[in-house]
Amino acid sequence: MKRLLTSFAAWSVAAAASVAGLTFEETLLEFHPAVEDTHVTADFAFRNDGDAPVRIAKYDAACTCMDVGVSGGRLQYAPGEVGTIRAVFRLAGYSGTTDRVVAIWLEGDPPAAPSARLTVRAHIPELMMVEPNNLSWDLHKEAQPKTISIEIDPSVEIRVKRVQSSSDNFEVELKTLEQGRSYELVVVPRRTDTPGLAAIRIDTDSEIESLRTHTAFGVVRNPPAQR
Repeated sequence: MKRLLTSFAAWSVAAAASVAGLTFEETLLEFHPAVEDTHVTADFAFRNDGDAPVRIAKYDAACTCMDVGVSGGRLQYAPGEVGTIRAVFRLAGYSGTTDRVVAIWLEGDPPAAPSARLTVRAHIPELMMVEPNNLSWDLHKEAQPKTISIEIDPSVEIRVKRVQSSSDNFEVELKTLEQGRSYELVVVPRRTDTPGLAAIRIDTDSEIESLRTHTAFGVVRNPPAQR
C-alpha cells in the first residue's frame, strides 16, 4: 500500500491545524491502496499546544465502515502532551476516490459543532464500475424502471452472483450482457406514494475482498426545490 505524502515541516504553521488547544499535524490523509488491500489505517497525530488541559469528549465517523480510537484510550491531555487519533477504513464495497470524515468533540463543544473534522481519503482501484450508484424517483410520480450499468475492467474477470434489495418496495432484475464483463441492473419501485430508501447489494465471486460486495441505492423522495 502506498500512502500519498505531502511535504511539510513537522508541526509547521503551514501544515498544522490548531483547534481549541489541539494541534493536528494533518487533518487530511490520502491513501492509494492496492487492489488486494482490505483496509487503510490513518493516524492523525496531535499535540496540546494550549496552556490548559484538553479533554476529548467524543469521536465519531458516522459510518460502520470506520473504526476510530485514541492512542492508549487517553482522552485527557495536559499542555505539551501528544496523542494520535487512529481511523481504520474498511474498503469492501467502495471504489474510486472516497472520503470518510471523523468528527472530534472536545469538552464543551455543542453537539452540532465538533472542534475538528479529520478526513481519510482513499483512491480505491475501480475494477468494477457501477454507474450510476444512486437512483431516485419523485414522490407521487410514475415509477419508471431505471438501469445501473456494471462494467468489469478487462484486467480481471468478476461474475455477479446475485443482487438483493433491502426494501420490498424496490424490485431489482440483473441482466447479463457478457458474463464476467458487463451487466445491467434494472431497478423500479412498486409504488411512489410514500418516501423510501433501498440499499441494493451486488454480490460477486471475486477473491478480492473489496470487490466481493458493492452497494448502490434507490430512493423515492420529494423532488428537489426549483431555483
